[in-house]
Amino acid sequence: MLYKTPFMGQLIEMIRILKMLFARCLLSLTGLDKITWYIQMHLYFRENWVCIKLQKGSAGETNIILTLYRYNNTKYWKEKIYTKTREMNKELEHEKKRKKIKSRRKKKLSEAQHKENIENPS
Repeated sequence: MLYKTPFMGQLIEMIRILKMLFARCLLSLTGLDKITWYIQMHLYFRENWVCIKLQKGSAGETNIILTLYRYNNTKYWKEKIYTKTREMNKELEHEKKRKKIKSRRKKKLSEAQHKENIENPS
């Protein structure tokens, strides 16, 4: 069919990526926090349906779920590939760890200076 040519395969892949990016932008522009909201797009690609679903949950998380369906419409693979809150939580945890390390260093330095002042009063 048309998918056998490399150009058509690249074109279909590009369309799939553009749809996902558009949906991601649309999701970030709408500030819906309390309502579960999603865009669902289907792309017929090499005898399989690829369903890309963006979902914004009640806790504010953003999920992109990629589901692949066989030609006879049975689901055989589903994977969550991106969660915005997880990424944000990782960044926050990293920042907290950095602050803890900084405060420990300051505390050790002040304790060392205090001991030095007690041992060697000027």
